[in-house]
Amino acid sequence: MHENRKTTSGPKLNNSKGLATAAKIKRPVLKAKSRGGAPKGNANAFKTGFYTAQSKDLRRRVRVFRHRVDAVLAALKEGALSKPR
Repeated sequence: MHENRKTTSGPKLNNSKGLATAAKIKRPVLKAKSRGGAPKGNANAFKTGFYTAQSKDLRRRVRVFRHRVDAVLAALKEGALSKPR
């Protein structure tokens, strides 16, 4: 018969009864998972540019304006609106 052998080590046993004491077991420190972007304190992290809130807001406003202009032009082509004098 084959013996069942442990392949991983368990907690260290500290006393004569074979029980591990909680104070002696070191547990790994849990780190927050990185969500991308520049590391904290990085001087190269972007502060201005394409993805800033101001730039995104400007692009959104231009897009809305163009949709409105396109709608007015389409209505003028169909003759739904009177042409300005």
